[in-house]
Parts: sequence; C-alpha cells; structure tokens
Amino acid sequence: MSPRRKSARRSRCIGNSGRLPLSKDWTHNYATPANTYCSEDPLVKGPFGVLWYGEPGPRKGIERHATPPMPLVVNGAMFTIGYDRVMAYDVYNGLCYWERELEGATRQHLPLNTSNLAADDSSLFIVTGNRRCLRLDARTGATLKSYELAKTGRAEPYWAWVARDGKARKCWRVSTS
Repeated sequence: MSPRRKSARRSRCIGNSGRLPLSKDWTHNYATPANTYCSEDPLVKGPFGVLWYGEPGPRKGIERHATPPMPLVVNGAMFTIGYDRVMAYDVYNGLCYWERELEGATRQHLPLNTSNLAADDSSLFIVTGNRRCLRLDARTGATLKSYELAKTGRAEPYWAWVARDGKARKCWRVSTS
C-alpha cells in the first residue's frame, strides 16, 4: 500500500521552534548503531515541556508493555510503528508527514539490542516479516529499495537486528541461522 499524507487536524500545536543547532538524532532503537542509549545531544536539559499533543496517540501504536521498537527521531521527523503500520510525524508540531500499512512491520517483545528500525537523514529502514528490509523515503514513505536475505542452505535466515552506518545507505543485519 502506498503512503498516505495526513493533516494534523486533531493535533494541537503549542509551538514550532524548528531544529535546534547542535541537536543530535536518535537513529536506532538505542540511539546509535552502537546501542549507546545516549543521543550525545549537548542541548538536552530541563525544564521539559510539551510541544504538541494529539496524534498519533496510543491507539495506533503497539502497547508499550509489549516492548516494541522505540520511536526514532531524525531531522525533526519522528518514525514510529503500530500493528502492521509505520508513521512519520513532525516532532515540533505533530503534523503527520505520512502513514503506511506494511504487513509484517509489527515487532514486539524485543530483547535487548534488537530492532527492525533504523534511520538516516533521508531514509527509514524497516524490516518486514523477517524476510526483507525496506528503505523508505523519510519525507514521503515511498519505497526506495528492498533488501532480501540470501538463502544459506542451512536454517532459514532472518533479520534479527538492523543498523545503518556511515554513508553507505545499506541495511545491515545480524541473523541466526
């Protein structure tokens, strides 16, 4: 299914400051490909406040106790998943950039250091059905490339973890086969 652009009619914008200089992105489930659990953002300090409220809200997302992937934030866009759904929002005002149904995108009960999401300045990488990784355009949700797993002749390979490193625009995996 192709991405669907949406409006922020149900969201309330409290402020829109735009991207702050020196701010860092959260590109992987635990911040970086190295799972640092830290964005290295020198600007993060209190007091904290709400920038916007409304969508996506809890109804579209995977219940947090099911340990789904954490939302990723890159260049002011927040990427999050729901049940067979991926969504992109503006982190500063809640505007929905796009929403797309993707069968097999749901991941729950993630053990430490695993995820099916990674992002960079222009793309979101998402593993669907443990058989392929899609590279989606960050601003439109359109599929740019599909990465398939090669059969090894042994046990069926699967995507256990996905990361994006450097300028290669590749989808890396760790599989147990």
